[in-house]
Amino acid sequence: MITGATQQQRIGGRSAVFYALQVSIALSDPHAHTDTPLHTHKQPQTQSHTPIPISFTINRRFSKFVALHGQLMEELPTTMLPSLPQVTVWSSAFKVATSTEVVSDRVLLLQTYLSALLERDDTKRAEALFEFLELNSCFQLLARLATES
Repeated sequence: MITGATQQQRIGGRSAVFYALQVSIALSDPHAHTDTPLHTHKQPQTQSHTPIPISFTINRRFSKFVALHGQLMEELPTTMLPSLPQVTVWSSAFKVATSTEVVSDRVLLLQTYLSALLERDDTKRAEALFEFLELNSCFQLLARLATES
């Protein structure tokens, strides 16, 4: 879910918009299911467990969404991807693309775009999307923590 957008001044006085993405996932404990040996004729023991919730925020500029779209097109060339919001330098009322109205509209459009990607089996498993949402780093950290405990 995209929770909002912030503007930051860059060197040279130009303003840049960063979209804050709230990433929330629930992971199952890999040690929650223990199998007994087959020759014992006992049922596998399954521990009751609650998925581990993980939530973090990442910031992305619109250009990163454009790059994601391009990477998905390369990774999934036969897939019809959802439409990415158009690049807007000026709105129809001649407002700058970093104006509050344009940014608010784009937040909603980007939420719709990401939701569409995450609802589809082919795109939600794409490497490019995992990297964009920083899930690979998250899973690597969890794997390291699991081996340390």
